[in-house]
Amino acid sequence: MVKKNVQKPWQYQYNLEENKKVLIGRCNFLLSALVGPDNTDKWWNSRNLAFDEKTPREVFDKDPQEVYNYLMRFADGGGW
Repeated sequence: MVKKNVQKPWQYQYNLEENKKVLIGRCNFLLSALVGPDNTDKWWNSRNLAFDEKTPREVFDKDPQEVYNYLMRFADGGGW
């Protein structure tokens, strides 16, 4: 009999939090290149039309992948 590796709900939450830690680091790295290291905090806390006038931090708290994908589009030459 093959035993399936079933993820428990608390394990999923842990992985989600670890994913957020990784993505925040990647986002900050991209932001440093895009807007400069002195402007990253301002970017995170400023309202953004791309996020329906929410701050990137508010959006990141709910869906970190959305913010990361947004930054990757611009880092890949998508432009502002």
